Amino acid sequence: MRTIHFAHWAMVNNKSRLMFFSNFDQTWESYLDDFIEKAHVGLTLAWSCGVGFPSARFLLFEGASQGCQFKEWARHSMAVSHFWYSAYKDLTTEQIERNCRIALGLRHTTMTDEEAEQWISDL
Repeated sequence: MRTIHFAHWAMVNNKSRLMFFSNFDQTWESYLDDFIEKAHVGLTLAWSCGVGFPSARFLLFEGASQGCQFKEWARHSMAVSHFWYSAYKDLTTEQIERNCRIALGLRHTTMTDEEAEQWISDL
């Protein structure tokens, strides 16, 4: 998903709980919409046996694709984080990747015409 800067899964509490951390672009609501539209199967597989998670069929289906129930579960599963870090707090993931391509282009000693056109399009 193009809106995620960082994501980390961790087993905690003697491996009885699964915790997910992430930094993302845009609003929390649009972030959850991305999950529902683009990653519902993986989310359902990861959390389908979790307490209060929306009902799943065959560990993969329904679950996170049930938007309202998934969002409600996510709201009740959240924990406050007192620390947060972003190396590029004012940039989206797209802007970070674009800047990286520009920097890499500056390091090239030679480019084909096609590579040069692509690099110039990022400027």
